[in-house]
Amino acid sequence: MSNYEAVFLRTDERQPPQPLFFRFIGTDAAGETEAFLTRYRALAATDGLLFSSAIPDPWESDLNRLRAITGDFSRVTEQAVSAHVTAWLTQLWQNQQSETAKAVWSLVKYLKSRGMREETLRGVYTALLCRLSTPCGRALRQTGSGDPPKVLYEGDITAQELYLLYTLSLAGCDVVYAHHSEESYLVADPVSRFSVPVRGVIFTPRAIPPAKPEPEPPPAEAERKEARSSAVTAETVRADLDKVAGAVQTNLWLGEGDVWAAALDDAGRGGSGTERRNLFVLCFGADERENYRNRLFFLREKLRASGKKWIIMSLRTPPPNEEEKAALCGADTPEELAARLVAGDEFLTLLARRALLALLDERAAGEDAVDGAAARRLACWLARYAEALFTEARPGRAPLFLYYGPITPEEVDLLWLLKEIGADVLYFSPDKADKEVFRRRTRPLGAREIELPGSLPWEPFPEEELRLRAETVAYNASRELDRILYSDTGLFRQRQFPRSRPATLKTTYDEIPLLWPVEAKYRPNFQAEGGVVTVPNIFAKICGVEKGLTEVYWDKIAALVTEQTFLVTRLPFFPRAGAREAEAAREFWRDGGISPTVKKSRVYRYEHLPLDTQDFLLEKAGELLQGNLLRLTDEERFQALAVLLTLEQEILRLIQNYDYTRVIPKLLVVSAADSVFALEDCVYAAFLNMTGFDVAVFTPTGNRDIETYIDAEHFETHQIGEYLPGLEVPDLRQRRKNLRPKSWLGKLLGRGKE
Repeated sequence: MSNYEAVFLRTDERQPPQPLFFRFIGTDAAGETEAFLTRYRALAATDGLLFSSAIPDPWESDLNRLRAITGDFSRVTEQAVSAHVTAWLTQLWQNQQSETAKAVWSLVKYLKSRGMREETLRGVYTALLCRLSTPCGRALRQTGSGDPPKVLYEGDITAQELYLLYTLSLAGCDVVYAHHSEESYLVADPVSRFSVPVRGVIFTPRAIPPAKPEPEPPPAEAERKEARSSAVTAETVRADLDKVAGAVQTNLWLGEGDVWAAALDDAGRGGSGTERRNLFVLCFGADERENYRNRLFFLREKLRASGKKWIIMSLRTPPPNEEEKAALCGADTPEELAARLVAGDEFLTLLARRALLALLDERAAGEDAVDGAAARRLACWLARYAEALFTEARPGRAPLFLYYGPITPEEVDLLWLLKEIGADVLYFSPDKADKEVFRRRTRPLGAREIELPGSLPWEPFPEEELRLRAETVAYNASRELDRILYSDTGLFRQRQFPRSRPATLKTTYDEIPLLWPVEAKYRPNFQAEGGVVTVPNIFAKICGVEKGLTEVYWDKIAALVTEQTFLVTRLPFFPRAGAREAEAAREFWRDGGISPTVKKSRVYRYEHLPLDTQDFLLEKAGELLQGNLLRLTDEERFQALAVLLTLEQEILRLIQNYDYTRVIPKLLVVSAADSVFALEDCVYAAFLNMTGFDVAVFTPTGNRDIETYIDAEHFETHQIGEYLPGLEVPDLRQRRKNLRPKSWLGKLLGRGKE
């Protein structure tokens, strides 16, 4: 195995166990390099990051948001980097934030050692933070798992892009840079500090053609452009716009027709003269991953064969270049921008000017006016894509602009502008959360919306067809029934949601037996959205015995014992973690969080559980130990983590079988002796409350017990009667069986309880 093939191994199988960064310069004659890159490219495209073109510069709006969230950038210190990463990259776990902050600080120290000026360093640093969030946040969320996410960059590279790759490598990603030449690479890394070179024997560097002056347009075209630019001024630009009013009809001509067929075939659109009929369609969500990605793949293949002019945009729209900016330099008012805007022929230019002014006028009349820089950027984009789409477009074939993935409000405006000049505009996002960006507009876009039943995380636009599994008629019918039954109906399929969060209810004592058997979805304050269920659960301590009637007291407690109840009748109950687990817990608690490397430890006991359940257990354990539900010293926190890594098998069974929308499992504790909760007992009670269990502690003595590590503010305390010490707890499960109500036959024969 070549040394670079170690990237296909897990981290703990490598020597040393660390992420790798290779740069491939040229290829070999046997084709091994290309075979490696093909395999690596597939992994990067599926679960990592694939950069086959320049990484877009951050938007000014992103930089402003970064500054608003993180604050002062006057000095880039180690403490500042840690604070900025924690506040900015909130999608990462704490240990991932910590590793990313260390990686960023390593780069900053290196740049300082090379003498980079503070002002330049701040610019590099802020751009780096923006890119670590988008587009790199998805890869960083997978670090620390033992299988580093793959990052591939191909082609010429800038210094800032290489700094980003180096930071990703230090943060836990495998990185490969591939090109036929290393000239651009060595500008930023002249001593090969960042990566290990792999040199081939065949070099075919891309020739960079000398800059050519733009060819002179034909005389007639030059005259038309000159006439448009000289005759139109800011004062007269609105005068001719009525000539194109109503020239574009969007969606109305389609009726209830098939959107996708209409996007590929313009024959049935009709229209006459200069009228343009186009589509504007937004598709949110996804169905099965293979089907969804194949649908996108074949749409592009059909576009290639359709004869239409088309553009696919993914992630971010490239910002205007210097030439585009120069054309609008000094244009500050909407009229000045429109007067300078030239987009192809005269008719298209009038449509573009009308669309731009309509957008800016609409915003100026509301509370979200577009500032000068954003307006110029929109005008540059509109001119760029109008000319690219409509120049040499075949008559009667509407050009198509397809945007895929996360989108910004400015890019939503671009889609609307392109729709207004007659282009077909399609937007796809597999994540329904992206719908909110479109909802922020004060006026509707006039688009047809299609919503698929599920959501998927964003992935790069598919480059190849995925192998499909055959679907039976019954399977498809089942999926359709699922869509009908479980879409905004209040009904939920089994285990529909992978995550939960507790919403502990404030109740009276009398409400506890009433709510105890009620499923989560029927309780007050239940919510299920965004893949997370808010479970209204009970966390209560009941002190005393009502009217001193012990038999009635035991019957009421026995009535709460169900098949999903973990019953505790003596304290301390839960065993202490072993010495080995307690010592290991010190290694797993790092920088205020649980390290993902815990899954590779010999003391880890949950590897047999589904991955979702494992992640849920560790996530809730981290939340518990970072929060204030438990009152712990540092030493007790290590012991608590050891307990959480060695949960009772019966508890694990209840957690694994817990469907968060249905029956809520219980922890029922009867604390009748003069003893307090041990640390382990409090950890279990708090942890199960965090996972959504109902927790009830009956204390007939009225003594202090659960309060040893949990403050009373976190649970409801009910005083129901006199305190009775020295009670013997009966067999509550057997008592529960004897509490069964009479059957109709028992009542008829006069028998007792059955």
